[in-house]
Amino acid sequence: MKMINEIETDKTYLSEVFDKLPSGTLLNKGVTGCGGTYVELNSKRNSLILVPTIELAKNKYQKDFLIVYGQIRNDEIIKYLNSSIKYKKIIGTYDCLKRLIDLTSEIKNYFLLIDEYHILFNSYSFRNDSIRFILNNYTEFKDYCFMTATPLDDDIILEEIKHLPRINVKWKKAQPI
Repeated sequence: MKMINEIETDKTYLSEVFDKLPSGTLLNKGVTGCGGTYVELNSKRNSLILVPTIELAKNKYQKDFLIVYGQIRNDEIIKYLNSSIKYKKIIGTYDCLKRLIDLTSEIKNYFLLIDEYHILFNSYSFRNDSIRFILNNYTEFKDYCFMTATPLDDDIILEEIKHLPRINVKWKKAQPI
């Protein structure tokens, strides 16, 4: 089932359209640099944001966020989860989801953002275990969103997410490449 909601806007940033990302959708934000991840990092809820690379995770880092990758110890993660920070923001690579779920089932109460979801398709052959884990477990989360600025043709959207409703943002001010 393919349902597409199109949002047309004359705004510049996604934060002018959403105060938090929509749940249960494939979100095509339409352009890069419009602040999709920024919306979630500034939303008033606990968030787990999965990105394809450590470099991208580090690029999103701000004070009071936690980046999870191989060098981060479990005790550091637990300390952050138990901290007094009101809205916890964890950013990690696709590979960290299993580790976080194994560490605490409470993580499933967080909003799960799979950023750059088109890379799930591109990385499937060499990151199979991590990608399969995401696809088999995202529905365990209370809320989730798959986001990209690189839309995929219907025939290559992975079966596990192809049924999700889609939101396409159309920017009136976007310049054609």
